Order: sequence, then C-alpha cells, then structure tokens
Amino acid sequence: MANIRENKRDGKTISYRFTVCLGRDANTKQIRRYTTWEVPEGLTPAKAKKAAERAADAWERETREEYQKEKEQGQAYTLPPEKRRDSFTAFVNDVWFPLQVCNGNDKQTTVTFYKNMKKLIVKYFDGMVLQEISPLHIQKFLAYLSRDYKTRQDKPLAPKTIRHYFNALGMANGFLTGRYNADSKFEQDIDFRSNMPQYTKEGFEKGSELLELLRTMATEKNRPAHHAVLYGL
Repeated sequence: MANIRENKRDGKTISYRFTVCLGRDANTKQIRRYTTWEVPEGLTPAKAKKAAERAADAWERETREEYQKEKEQGQAYTLPPEKRRDSFTAFVNDVWFPLQVCNGNDKQTTVTFYKNMKKLIVKYFDGMVLQEISPLHIQKFLAYLSRDYKTRQDKPLAPKTIRHYFNALGMANGFLTGRYNADSKFEQDIDFRSNMPQYTKEGFEKGSELLELLRTMATEKNRPAHHAVLYGL
C-alpha cells in the first residue's frame, strides 16, 4: 500500500506525497516510485485526506502495472531467482492487499474489514520469507488463533472470525496460485511462484496430498475442511 505524507504550508495541507515500493535491487535497496498530488481547492481537510487516499490507490495500481510491463520488456531491473527472498509482509502489504483487495471492486467497508484483518496476519508472519512459507506455517497460524490468541477484551476469537482469516489467507494464496497444476510453468523473475518450492511439480504433489487428507478428515467428521486444519479433527 502506498505511503502517504502531507506537505503543509502555513499550517495548511497543500499537497500529498505518495511513495510506493516496487521491490529490491541486487543490493537489497528498495526500488521506489514517487509522485506529488495537489489538493483541489474547496475541500475540507477530512475530504482532502479521503480524496488523497483514493488517488494514492489509483496511482499505485497504475505504477505497479507500468513497472510490471517494464520488467516483461526487460527494461526494469529484476533480482536473479536464486537471490530472491521476498518478505511475506511486503507481499501482503505491497502486492496482495493493494492489487486484490483495493482493486475498486469492493465496498470501502469490505476493504476496511480486510485491512484490519491484515494487521494480525502481518504481525504473526513478520520476518518470514515468502518462498519458505509452507502449509504447516498456515496450520500453525490458524491453531494459534483458535487456541492462544485473545482479543483486547481477553476473549478468544469466534469460529466465524477464524473462518474469515482462513478465507483471507486463501485469497492471498489464490492470488499467487490462480489455476495451475503439476506441469504449470511460471515466468522467471516476474511471477512470485517461479521461485517458490510449493509451486514446483514436487511441491504441487505434496500440497495435493495434504489437501486430499484434509478433505477426507473433514468429510469423515462432517465438518468444513478448515476445521480439520484448526482442530486436527
């Protein structure tokens, strides 16, 4: 999600500075893009801020699309596959959330709902490498929500809320996964999946075995598959 900073003059906000991180170079330095958005006349501070947030979302989507085209045409730097260690947090914050959730197709209440959910997901997986996250990590996270996590009121999460987290992780994984099989090929340097073990032929076969096991367990217990993950039923 683009960073937004106010630019003020004489105590009045005259513009906003947008910054987006598009990745890292060989020296792990962030590749960034910047732009300045001028505040239209006649807007109250609150309306100006809302308008800036919408403008930042639109600009970020356009900037990422342009950068993607540059990479496909070989005009932008791409990190060699063997050196890629993408941050899961960066993927969620800078790729999945702005491109799939903030894509203009959902109501603001839906975006806010996922934004609040994203905070806990990012906190739990902070510091983890995207290419190294396995189904076991996801299972542990869901088990943590079910058994250990407490709200500010010191209460456990409701099963319905945990299902929402399960679905959010499924959305994020689906954003990477799409429709694929054991023979699917992913373009090097461009597609995250090209350097992730779970999207190799061997990884696909292992993942299929796990999913089939969960479906079987869930069917035997007459429960949704995510319950089998959460409670080991």
